[in-house]
Amino acid sequence: MVQVRIAILDDAPQCQKILSGLCNRYADQFGLDLHLQIFSDVKKFIEEYVPEWNVLLVNVGRSSNGGIDGVRQIRRTDTAVEIILVSMFEDCAVDGYEVGAASYILKPPSWTLFSAAMSRCIHGIPTVTVRASGKERRLRLDEILYASSHRHRTVVHTMIGNIQIEGSLTGLEQRLSDCSDNFVRINSGYLVNLSQVIGIVDREVQLSNGESIPVSRPRKTAFKEAWKQYLTR
Repeated sequence: MVQVRIAILDDAPQCQKILSGLCNRYADQFGLDLHLQIFSDVKKFIEEYVPEWNVLLVNVGRSSNGGIDGVRQIRRTDTAVEIILVSMFEDCAVDGYEVGAASYILKPPSWTLFSAAMSRCIHGIPTVTVRASGKERRLRLDEILYASSHRHRTVVHTMIGNIQIEGSLTGLEQRLSDCSDNFVRINSGYLVNLSQVIGIVDREVQLSNGESIPVSRPRKTAFKEAWKQYLTR
């Protein structure tokens, strides 16, 4: 049974009731182990946010006090959590694109729209949790380009920026290997995501963002074999 953790961020009791009812109905219909929690104090939830949720159902409005500002803040530490925005207003939908929301649903949400949105979220993308600046941060694996280590500094290079994390490159490599076989060490200081590799020229691995990283001579053959296997999966 798949375990799913869902947080409802809405201070309106009636909306909480409707959304929790839809969540329970979805879990019953699709056989999920649902862990559901409702947060009326959205500001406190955001301030104390821990990247442990699969899906956030967030009420958004037109005012600056709406949930969209909170979602922007959450996205700074968690690019992986799936977010469904729920609103009374159609013109707030554009905010969904900005924060990478999976869906935007008008209140009151129908079962058809809700179940479709939830299904897109449940079958999500693998993630890894790291510690950066003393806080946990969750990263989508498909957004990681590579990781590097230099003078005891481990940095994860992603499509949306670079993040210096706590711990060693070897420790990160071990955690990544638990959830994906796409990450390969190409020399003592670099770990690359095979899904971001577009080619290899001489002794340099070319990545999708235009960067090139040197591959050591002892690791070149093993890397080329790993990349070949990735391309033929």
